[in-house]
Amino acid sequence: MRKYADDQERTIRLRRLADEWRRSRLIDAAQHQRLAADLHVDLRRTNRFLRVTLFGFGLLIIAATVALVGETIDVTGSKAAGTLCLVAAAACAALAEFLIDRFRLYRFGVEEACAVGAALLVAGGSGLLAGSLPAATAGDRQLFAASIAGSAAAFTVYRRYGYVYAALGAMVFASLAPFQLQLPEAV
Repeated sequence: MRKYADDQERTIRLRRLADEWRRSRLIDAAQHQRLAADLHVDLRRTNRFLRVTLFGFGLLIIAATVALVGETIDVTGSKAAGTLCLVAAAACAALAEFLIDRFRLYRFGVEEACAVGAALLVAGGSGLLAGSLPAATAGDRQLFAASIAGSAAAFTVYRRYGYVYAALGAMVFASLAPFQLQLPEAV
C-alpha cells in the first residue's frame, strides 16, 4: 500500500543523519564519503524552502485549475460543484502517482500538493454533495460529510505516501465531525 519502500525511506533518513553529522563535525569528510557511498537512492529530493514553495504554488495551481474548469463549463449548484471537486480529486491523485512514478519525486512539494489537494477536494466535494440531499439542516450535514470524507481522504494520503501532516489533518477533520451533529447535551 505504501508508495515508497521501507528500505528507501530508511536510506534517506540515514543519509540525512550522515549529512547532519558531517555539518556538526561528528564525522570528517572521508567518513562521510564512505557512509554516503552506501546510502544512495534514485529518488529526487529538494531542500525545505523550495519544497514548501512548490507545495504552496501547487495547491494554488490546483485551486485555480478547478475554478477555471468550473467557470468554463458553467458549473452551477452544489451537486455539479461537488461532482467537479470529486473528479478533480481523482485527477490530482492520479497526477501525484504519475509524478512519483515518472519523475521519481520524494518530498519534492509538487506531488505533495497533488496528494493533499486530492484530500481537500474530496472533503469539499463530499460536503457540497451532502448539501443537495434532503434531510436535516444543510449546513450541519455539509460540514459533517466534509469532516468525515476529509478525515478518510487525509488518512489515505498518510497511509499511501507517509506524510505525517496528512495524519494530523485526518485527526483534525475527525475531531470536527462530532460537533456538526445536533445531539442532546447528555449524549
